[in-house]
Amino acid sequence: MSGSKFFRRLVRYALCLTAALLAFAACAYTDYRLWPLDLHAPRYPALPAPQIQGNRVVLPFAPGVAAAKVATFHDQLEAFLHFEYLRGREARDGSDTSRIFLTAVDTATGPSYEIFIVSDNDLLTAIPHLAQLEGRNLIARYDLNTWTEKDFAYYRRQSHMFDVAYGLPTEQKLESLNSFQLLPRSPGFSSSSRRQTTVCSRGAMPLPAR
Repeated sequence: MSGSKFFRRLVRYALCLTAALLAFAACAYTDYRLWPLDLHAPRYPALPAPQIQGNRVVLPFAPGVAAAKVATFHDQLEAFLHFEYLRGREARDGSDTSRIFLTAVDTATGPSYEIFIVSDNDLLTAIPHLAQLEGRNLIARYDLNTWTEKDFAYYRRQSHMFDVAYGLPTEQKLESLNSFQLLPRSPGFSSSSRRQTTVCSRGAMPLPAR
């Protein structure tokens, strides 16, 4: 066999092998692109399905307990004061304040205090109520969340702990004291006021003569 024939045959085999590899790669790519894949569908529908409860239509949006996060703070006292203010305004309107929770979570920057409102599992009633609170400037925004029954019990105990910690009982309230009980404190207050006035007057600059 001459060298030219061997070279031509080698080239022909190389071209056939290259064509076979290209055909195999094309078939593999087509098979990969057209092969049916399993879609990971969410456990719950993306859009709530309307249901009939009693004689009304509801739109449940949470598989568990529906709650809305309405505020986040990094200062505990500020969070509790806002929590108390929100509960007071809701109590004035006759709303159920036991559905407002103050919780604490650990973050990378330290503890974070969050206020939640447990709402009905119905978009038709939850959204208008939260929008009304937002319109009255009682909350800045809200994020809908889902709790399990275990989470709900845990956050309820946690919120109760804040109530107990900040609601320590006192022997008497200020409005229950009579005038005779308030009088003995007046001289001390007056002397303290006089001392403060003296100190302020010593440090004050003299008025220009008219």
